[in-house]
Amino acid sequence: MTTILLTGLPRSGTTLLCALLNEMPNAIALAEPIAKLGRHPDRVIPTIDRFVAATRQSILQSGTAETKTMGGRITGNFMPEPGQRDGLRPSRATTTTVSFDKSLSVDFRLYIKHPAAFTAVLQELRRRYPVFAVVRNPLDVLASWQTVAIPVQRGSVPAGEKLDPELRRRLESRSDVLDRQVEILSWFLERYATLPRGNIVFHERLVRDPVSALRAIHPDPVAPQHSLYEQSSAKRYPDVDLGRLAKALLPIAEKIEPFYPDFVRSTLKPAIG
Repeated sequence: MTTILLTGLPRSGTTLLCALLNEMPNAIALAEPIAKLGRHPDRVIPTIDRFVAATRQSILQSGTAETKTMGGRITGNFMPEPGQRDGLRPSRATTTTVSFDKSLSVDFRLYIKHPAAFTAVLQELRRRYPVFAVVRNPLDVLASWQTVAIPVQRGSVPAGEKLDPELRRRLESRSDVLDRQVEILSWFLERYATLPRGNIVFHERLVRDPVSALRAIHPDPVAPQHSLYEQSSAKRYPDVDLGRLAKALLPIAEKIEPFYPDFVRSTLKPAIG
């Protein structure tokens, strides 16, 4: 049996990755399906093991599993598009029992994504499961965070803080929301830097060439059913001060450039002007 765990920066495309993987043959991808992972890192893996066993049995016997959806539909984004409403964009995700009508072998590939919780216990998870992490241009990520009604917009990542006391201490030492957001980005990237390069999924490549990007995760990827496109943050979030965000990212440039070489010259300096 093959079970793969997925994590990634919040608003980097982990939900999109799950949606694409659900289009792949002999594969099921579940978005944040485990209701309670607890507060103790040593209990996370047994919880995942039990969930995997029960979920595989449910899928093979009844074709059903629980996952987050939007209105019962598996989708690549749980947020309304910018401009569809005033104020912050709320998540429309709800946990739903979904029927998967597809042919599966007994050893089908089961993908499970939990961005913050799996990041908090990444080293423990790697000893038992393959783990892949989605990253995205941090300026685009930070810009998105300013527009969504989820904890990271307020400078918090509850699942990570529960499982990693060090993250909680780092955030408690900062009162400014933007400073806390940058600290959160730094925490995610520090952990993903410990993964092999082949276990990093770049959002930009996923959108530009999904079949190529998916090949590292799935042995037989097929072209997605719908076209994907990328829009610049300046156009997508016209009310966000990208220059201010770029200046805030300068202190953690050394954490970013292993993923995005020359990030300061190519991205931050043009945004600052």
